[in-house]
Amino acid sequence: MNLALRTSERTSDELISERQDSSELILHKLNVDGVREHIKLMTQETLDELFIKKLIPFKLTAYKANADGPGAYTIPFRDSRIHSISFS
Repeated sequence: MNLALRTSERTSDELISERQDSSELILHKLNVDGVREHIKLMTQETLDELFIKKLIPFKLTAYKANADGPGAYTIPFRDSRIHSISFS
């Protein structure tokens, strides 16, 4: 009985550890997604300002932000005139 109790305790500890790891991964993904969304929104604001000031000849829409490395991003457009911009 003592052995069974230890086995179930170990299993509970392992389950708790797995849940914590899973929660940390979810929080990390939410944080990464939040940063990408923020980058996309800031890029769109900049593009809108450039278009209003006639510094770019046509309106562009930033659909998403792709992380290319630490602090490096690519913003793809669905436009045949310009496919994407990259910045860091």
